[in-house]
Amino acid sequence: MKNKKILNVGCGSQKYGTDFIDIYPSRKEVRKCDVGKEKFPYKDETFDEVYSKNLFEHIANLPHLLGEMKRVLKKQGKIKILTDNAGFFLFHFPLRKNNFLQHNSNSVRSGKEDRHYFLFTPLHLKNHLERIGGFSKISVKYSYASQRKIVKILKPLFNLLNKTFLVRLINPHIVLEAYKR
Repeated sequence: MKNKKILNVGCGSQKYGTDFIDIYPSRKEVRKCDVGKEKFPYKDETFDEVYSKNLFEHIANLPHLLGEMKRVLKKQGKIKILTDNAGFFLFHFPLRKNNFLQHNSNSVRSGKEDRHYFLFTPLHLKNHLERIGGFSKISVKYSYASQRKIVKILKPLFNLLNKTFLVRLINPHIVLEAYKR
């Protein structure tokens, strides 16, 4: 689709999308918005896609966030959410000094300011979306979306393990996609 409008919610330094909102704008084209509390600064049914990566685990008021995402999404528009997977084995180690719990690409979200309120399973994420209602073709899958060098080297092993019962343990993220009715 030409001229597709994509809103990146909680974008941080990400460049995917045509429009961007974040509580801490990192560049001039990012509009300031506390997405867990405030109304998005857009009209109803503005976007073909609403996208969010590494945001949901930081939001205490998910019904508000999902309601706003739905409001600004056009009918038949796609919502895509990437968030932390509660089943990922590194989240259960007693030493919490791993980079998976600290989104180091945005220093504002690390250390004392890094508020992780939730970790999700695919069912949790799907249930949140279904509670808001108005979506169809809901799909949730595990993802190992990482640019770390070790992950690239071990990709064949992860691809093999993803075909086993270990899928929920080895993938740090969950991706949800759905379409607005």
